[in-house]
Amino acid sequence: MVVDYGRNTSASPVCNIRVVIATQSGDGHCMSTDRDYLLGTHEEELARLGLQHRVWRPVVLDCWQRAGMTVGKRVLDVGAGPGYTAVDLAEIVGPTGEVIALERSRNFISAMEAACRARSLANVKIHEIDLMTDDLPAGNYDFAWCRWV
Repeated sequence: MVVDYGRNTSASPVCNIRVVIATQSGDGHCMSTDRDYLLGTHEEELARLGLQHRVWRPVVLDCWQRAGMTVGKRVLDVGAGPGYTAVDLAEIVGPTGEVIALERSRNFISAMEAACRARSLANVKIHEIDLMTDDLPAGNYDFAWCRWV
């Protein structure tokens, strides 16, 4: 594991943690798959993440309410995955608010785009970025959400 305190030189350093997973190739050699998600981004993983989201959803909704997340807020969703949380956030902040969803997996982004289209959510802005190498989108945010990243 490599721990990199990032490019931020302010009083609060940004901690970027990169985990490199070794897998065995067909010829017995180990190869790095540090760009891959440990559990993948396939349909079964989308289903598992959906179940996980539904299990934790009541707790998270209560947390957001207590924090004052309401209509009109601007929220950064860091590591948005397939967008289950981004959809909830978009519905909470409403059309006058905005969710900026950051994700690196093309499969997860496709799922998030489909979920937003199905619910006519125009207030979700999706950015395909790698948090390990790319800068965050410039802007002011009322809240930032990050879980299981």
